Amino acid sequence: MAVSAQLENVWPLFRFSGEIDTVPVAVGEDVIDVPIEATSTDWAAWAMPWPHLLVLGLIIAWLVLKRWRKIRQEKATQARIDAALAEAQAAGTAAEESDDGVNDLFPEDESTTGDSAAEDEPTDVQRAPRRARRAPAHAQRAAADD
Repeated sequence: MAVSAQLENVWPLFRFSGEIDTVPVAVGEDVIDVPIEATSTDWAAWAMPWPHLLVLGLIIAWLVLKRWRKIRQEKATQARIDAALAEAQAAGTAAEESDDGVNDLFPEDESTTGDSAAEDEPTDVQRAPRRARRAPAHAQRAAADD
């Protein structure tokens, strides 16, 4: 004999269980010679909350995608920064090698040619590194325009 029942107000939270109590009764005016005993049994069923799991999966996928995009964007930004730095360093190295008329702006004076009387004591210009002796960029541009 198969009997089915529909449970009301039960949330599908993966696995739920319960107990079934049966009480046999005589149908109609039947006479039963044996004693009728009530029985009970435990039962369990799976009820997957598919709509809830789908929504949860979509939320997790959205968060993962958002984080992945942020990491990818940060890497792209860092790559652009690195490329700009490499380009600037290459341009700076090329400018140092070509001199671009820096000697015209700062002609050698007696202290740098060795014609001065105090050859043993280096001057401030001699002590300064080559970059420090260069003219500022606006002075280089002004000299190039002339």
